Amino acid sequence: MTLIPVFTNAPNKSFFGLDKGESHSFTIPTKVKYQIIDLLNLGEGQLQHRVTLLIEGREYPAEIRMGRILNIRPHRVSDRKIGCVLKLQWAKFPSTREQINNFFLQAKSIVLDGEKNIDHHAKFTHIGEEQFEVSLV
Repeated sequence: MTLIPVFTNAPNKSFFGLDKGESHSFTIPTKVKYQIIDLLNLGEGQLQHRVTLLIEGREYPAEIRMGRILNIRPHRVSDRKIGCVLKLQWAKFPSTREQINNFFLQAKSIVLDGEKNIDHHAKFTHIGEEQFEVSLV
């Protein structure tokens, strides 16, 4: 099995569910997107897959969800772009939401103060199968 390269995210509003949709999610970087799609066998008929986040040695549920995007500029047919986006999300898992909020408390404080967090990053390390270790950078 191939391990996915480490990826990071600077937690902001959507990460903590402070956005309009209370999403508790972030977009997985393009550099690892297709490797994760292959690993989890995502595609037509299977657009989401349950994963485990390992935070401070404890397991928490989350999902990786694949969304199709179609950007069309009506005045230029040549600008048609079809693709996909992957989201790592944990909105429906209360224990994960609570642990994420506690683990990234300093970043959340910055966001609650109306600032953009640029100092604190979440690091996601693929440790096997459907498990990602979450740590601070």
